[in-house]
Amino acid sequence: MPRLSNHRRRRGARQGFTFLCAAAMVCALTALAQAQERSPERVLVGVPSRSMTWFPAYLAQKKNFYLQEGLDLHFVQMRCPLAVAGHLSGEVDYSTCTTTIINVATTGNIPAKMFFNITGKPLHSFVVNPRFTSVREMKGAKVAINSFGTLNEMEVKVMLERNGLPANWFTLLVVPDDTGRVIALKTGSVDASLLSLPFDIHAEKLGFRTLVHMRDIMEVPFAGLGAANKKLENRPDQVRKVVRATLRGLAYAKANRRESIELIRSWTGMELSIAEQSYDRAAPAWTDNGISPDKGILINIELAKQAGGIKTDVPMSRVVDWSITEAELRSGSK
Repeated sequence: MPRLSNHRRRRGARQGFTFLCAAAMVCALTALAQAQERSPERVLVGVPSRSMTWFPAYLAQKKNFYLQEGLDLHFVQMRCPLAVAGHLSGEVDYSTCTTTIINVATTGNIPAKMFFNITGKPLHSFVVNPRFTSVREMKGAKVAINSFGTLNEMEVKVMLERNGLPANWFTLLVVPDDTGRVIALKTGSVDASLLSLPFDIHAEKLGFRTLVHMRDIMEVPFAGLGAANKKLENRPDQVRKVVRATLRGLAYAKANRRESIELIRSWTGMELSIAEQSYDRAAPAWTDNGISPDKGILINIELAKQAGGIKTDVPMSRVVDWSITEAELRSGSK
């Protein structure tokens, strides 16, 4: 009997030890799962360069708005074609390359869509030789744009139409980059140039005159957020977190001019006066709700069709999907 009692005691001890190990493992796995839930999800956003067009998203990152949504969001500089291709492979979650996304979605080459609009108006300026005071004085003037079949050419067309002038009023010349277009103004090889921020401000400091800010005459999506269709379909929860934090960034950037300007200075290395003017020119173009009017989307689709030689109609549903942004706006208004 004593042996049997000892055996039972040993077996009971082993069973107790096994139970304690199992309980400890369950506790450890539970703690790991809870830690993973608390750990922010890493998100990669491709950007072509530092730009005022998506500054509110950068501000949202610096203010930890994305982190508060459980997202460890990183902006990584890369060329737009590479960023958009990364959407397909899953290596790039989102990008600010919405013009490229609309182009490739229009041609049908890459299944991706724009889902949020940060800057809803072009941040280009029509900068001229100071001897001109109006567009009507400039018949036959040489005007530098970045390329034919692009938004620059469309901007010139709209500007002439608003002034009741024919499409051939100017002689358009292609100078691909902003620096080159400023140099062309300085050397007198052109009479005017379409310039981006902050190149228009630099040109004004050289004595040239801005006749038209394109944000005042056109409403077209200029920069926002886009993703692969599979991301929008499979991870609407993550997309909605991105939308919510970016909306907060837009609202904060608009409501806090001085803080935004200081952040622009530290981010870009701009002088204070340049940062102030950049903010004042960009802020009116930032959207309030992350959505672009249909008319602006149709302009982008038409430009993409012209570039791709597409004759058939392209529905907006192929290039944009506002459903998640609209759902967040409805939720936020309650």
